[in-house]
Amino acid sequence: MKNILITGATSGIGLEAARSFAKLGWTVFATGRNERRMKELAPEFPPGTVHFLPLDVDHADSIAALRRTVLEMTRGYGIDVLVNNAGFARAAPLAEVTSADLRAHFETNVFAVVAMAQAFLPEMIGRRSGRIVNVSSSGGQMSLPYVGAYHGAKFAVEAISDAFRWELRPLGVRVSVIEPGPVRTPFVDRLVDSTRLVSADSPYAESFADVGRMQKLAERHMMEPEVVVRDIVRAATAPRPRARYMQPRSLELVILLAHVAPTWLVDAVIARIFSLDKIRLPPPAAKIQ
Repeated sequence: MKNILITGATSGIGLEAARSFAKLGWTVFATGRNERRMKELAPEFPPGTVHFLPLDVDHADSIAALRRTVLEMTRGYGIDVLVNNAGFARAAPLAEVTSADLRAHFETNVFAVVAMAQAFLPEMIGRRSGRIVNVSSSGGQMSLPYVGAYHGAKFAVEAISDAFRWELRPLGVRVSVIEPGPVRTPFVDRLVDSTRLVSADSPYAESFADVGRMQKLAERHMMEPEVVVRDIVRAATAPRPRARYMQPRSLELVILLAHVAPTWLVDAVIARIFSLDKIRLPPPAAKIQ
């Protein structure tokens, strides 16, 4: 029996991953910030299979407390696989993104990935055996308008994962990155909802008003979380895990074409998809005489 720890496991990809590994007979440490939600989920699983534990990945004290709990529950063994799945995203033009939101993107999506790995690596390195699976995004390979902060953080996850992979493989620890496209989860719904925070007098207001059209376009290509979880399972169990797993596989071709096509052509396509021609300053308010 192996032990796996999953962050952001109270919904979406993380929760489906917990279900899948529990079915495989693994001991699952499913973590999240919503303790009420965890209490609701716990009865769905056979006793002893999934342990829901509180964790705020943005705080070192919370990570340290989780480490102590897991080591106590595993009698000092620790975990075999760490899945860094917790994420934060909010849509906003980079010209208007708040400093707090920008920092939050990197706190949750980047700094927490390193902090969690550092917390649970000692036992893996000591056994010369372990896996780290970082859930990134296809946006870690290609950025898009209005989600630059999120994609910037995912670009960082890609770079950090590469460095971890090279540095840890000689010590027996394998590192893989999961790069999903749009997934049908509450995460996407929250991202879409955040577009309503753009003010009516923003130069981007009219472009953002087309978010419904963009959402419908994305929904036609959305995957169910189970598709992504299959890759997480492969990364955790394959004798020779791949460095990267992207779904749907067709995205690999799209991203390749975007990288080799002339920049002017890519810019024209992106501008059309995201209604960038509608970015303009609103007319000045009429002065009261």
